[in-house]
Amino acid sequence: MESNAEEAVTAYEQPLNERARTLLRLEFLFRQADFALQGESPWHSRLGVHTLVELMELLGRGDLRSELNKELDRLLGVLAPLRRQPGVDDAQLDALLQRLEGCNRRLKALPGAPGGALKQDELLVAVLQRSGVAGGTCGFDLPAYHHWLHRHPRERLEQLQRWLSTLSELREAGETVLSLYRQSANIQSLNAEDGSYQRKLPAGAPGQLIRVLLPAESRCHAVISGSKHFITVRFLQATADGGGRAERVSDTVHFHLQCCMI
Repeated sequence: MESNAEEAVTAYEQPLNERARTLLRLEFLFRQADFALQGESPWHSRLGVHTLVELMELLGRGDLRSELNKELDRLLGVLAPLRRQPGVDDAQLDALLQRLEGCNRRLKALPGAPGGALKQDELLVAVLQRSGVAGGTCGFDLPAYHHWLHRHPRERLEQLQRWLSTLSELREAGETVLSLYRQSANIQSLNAEDGSYQRKLPAGAPGQLIRVLLPAESRCHAVISGSKHFITVRFLQATADGGGRAERVSDTVHFHLQCCMI
């Protein structure tokens, strides 16, 4: 879920393949790390370290660099032939192609797997090993970590930034790909009768993301399910008793939809 304060819109996103799913999780963790860097308290630094640990776990599940290189190569192959096509801004297209090529080149030039340097850090590894235990990173479990959390805020922030900088090429590539996905589709204005909407997706077209946009003040939220062939959007809202349960909306819901397929 993504919120845009300027436009007062909340975006609900559903990935249509595993690559997009991983990139969305990666984006979420980097944004969480950015938030951790905005505060000087030990709790902010704790959030930053645990976010890094989650990034290490995510990167350990597959060869994300290889997947990103393949996707960047594919996108370059799709976009390059658009030069000099009617209605295409060649200058804007060339700038986008240069950005994709730069991300691809920098990612391929990395000396090792992204996150490899983090796995060599004793403090991060210690936190990683205890992260599966509820409350397992408190002071008596990890005295060295407890000590680090109470160092001067400047020292902690500088260390967090150094750790995150080892993933900068990966972050840039992932954000570039997601940005292109999101910009690839026009926004459609639609109505969901009885709080539900379904549609078929074009056969054979590669799909990456489904995005449902609702006003930020909307009382309902979107639940999206889908595959490369078909999508369903259901709109739910919390019950009046505020018990945390959500019920399907029975009225017509006006919303905006993007089917990101490039």
